[in-house]
Amino acid sequence: MADISISSWTRLEPRAQSADPSVGLSAEVADPLWLLARQWQLAEFVGDDGATPVRARVRVGSAPLTRWLPGPLPAGASDGLPLDPAASPLEADVEAELVPLGLRERAEAGRRLHRALAPHPDVLTALLGAFPLATPAPSDVTDAANDALIGLLATRLLDGAAVRAAWVPGALPGGVDGGADPAGALAALEAWAAWFDRRWPDAATQTPPPGPGAPQDRTPPSWVPDRLEYRFSVAAPLPGGGELVLTSPEYHGDGLDWDDLDRAPEGCVLGAAADAGRIPAEALITTTLPTPVRWPGSPSDRFWELEDAAVNLGQLDSWPTDLATMLAA
Repeated sequence: MADISISSWTRLEPRAQSADPSVGLSAEVADPLWLLARQWQLAEFVGDDGATPVRARVRVGSAPLTRWLPGPLPAGASDGLPLDPAASPLEADVEAELVPLGLRERAEAGRRLHRALAPHPDVLTALLGAFPLATPAPSDVTDAANDALIGLLATRLLDGAAVRAAWVPGALPGGVDGGADPAGALAALEAWAAWFDRRWPDAATQTPPPGPGAPQDRTPPSWVPDRLEYRFSVAAPLPGGGELVLTSPEYHGDGLDWDDLDRAPEGCVLGAAADAGRIPAEALITTTLPTPVRWPGSPSDRFWELEDAAVNLGQLDSWPTDLATMLAA
């Protein structure tokens, strides 16, 4: 016997009790008590949101970031590095590669110091004897002209990196006598040290300074190579005392923003509280008239209120970092 297959379909159609579409659009409920319970659950019976404030007085305190620390944030107190947001963006300090202090850089710094101390020959001669430019020994790789140039630099220029490492503010390095004009020599040295710190801001982290022929590590101290991201922390003094420490555990280098920072755990400090007297905090007091924020397509306040048909939220153009637009949608 042959198999016989029979397929059949049954069409289901709604049967309206009335031809009036307003019955379905009214969204009637058969149990009014259920609707009242839902209104109670949504706090529609609470009257404290029935109006808007007539006037609002806002007091805000602000303080600039004064310290930062590359790498993971250790627990407890740490010595943060000075930070001046007005001098350069924070990203420049976080992502900056270490500038190598090779022979060329040491010679450049020594030449500038030589020019700064030209009016003080006694001090310059003493520094040349105490901090000569250490040059690599001549080798077969370089030619005779380069060997002669290296030998000339060793007798004519200072080792700028060595002078900066040995200099303590308020005195000449290496116990050098100030000569006939110690105040003028010290002022020239201080101006040169300020230039050196701007030119090589990370020289203090290279301890001891690498030699002329040593390999140079250009990796930023805030870089985490196994995760391909940056880690750092910043701190600002609080107006009432203490400090606020923020940490960035995973900054990817795509533009620093407020959402890259989290508040550090209690007890972590970077020493920014000591900067309160040097950089005073600012207090802002303003009085405003608050009004509800409304925009086309904003959510309706009531269930039976229809949204504006002229607004298509499906065509809303926003970026992944535009959190305010996505929350509004």
